[in-house]
Amino acid sequence: MVLEAVGTAAAAIYLLVQLATVRPDSVVTTVALAVLALLLAAGLLAASAALSRGRAAGRSAILVWQLLQLAIGVSALSGSGGQPWIGGPLIGVAVLVAVLLFTPPVITATSDRRPRS
Repeated sequence: MVLEAVGTAAAAIYLLVQLATVRPDSVVTTVALAVLALLLAAGLLAASAALSRGRAAGRSAILVWQLLQLAIGVSALSGSGGQPWIGGPLIGVAVLVAVLLFTPPVITATSDRRPRS
């Protein structure tokens, strides 16, 4: 997950560099995408930290991101301008991480062990 956060932050930095070096079609859209990518990276880091501390909420947030990433990957594959070099890895990582989130060690590590009152 940390690698996905770093990749997302790198994409945001790339967009900002493009903004400074190339005239984009829409400056507002480029800035908005960069800010969104930075917020996503921060959220992924927070979810990773929560997961590493054994919090089930971290697993939930990561699963939601994997489902969104899967949708983005499928979208990248479809249409006349499909880009399998983007969609394929996105789908592969999303499926792998989603499956790993439901392995017994992860479920055990993120289960609430506090007694209920």
